Amino acid sequence: MRIFRIQGADGRGPFRPGITEQWIGDPRWDDRPSLMEEFDMRDILARVAKRHMGCGFRTVEQLRRWFDASERAKLAKLGFHPVTMTVDEIVAESSTQLVFARRVPLRVGAIAVLV
Repeated sequence: MRIFRIQGADGRGPFRPGITEQWIGDPRWDDRPSLMEEFDMRDILARVAKRHMGCGFRTVEQLRRWFDASERAKLAKLGFHPVTMTVDEIVAESSTQLVFARRVPLRVGAIAVLV
């Protein structure tokens, strides 16, 4: 299965201390639930077991809805870009995002995409 996400060269996403506040700013974030709000993390962590985990989207359109053009431009300046990759399993999914697992690190095999 192929998913889409935004990440840095190290495979980590843009939600991290010291980075998030540099690009986030749209009040819509109140409408975008966090991973912990949307999913049962105990279940997810049990299912991921010794694999690499990340958040992403099934479609480019979902990615565009989550990260608007202004946010994507700020993220690009910070070194975070849209990518696509194959994953081993979709562990959890909602109408807005998904959680996936894969055996290899998230930076391996990530292919840049234009959105």
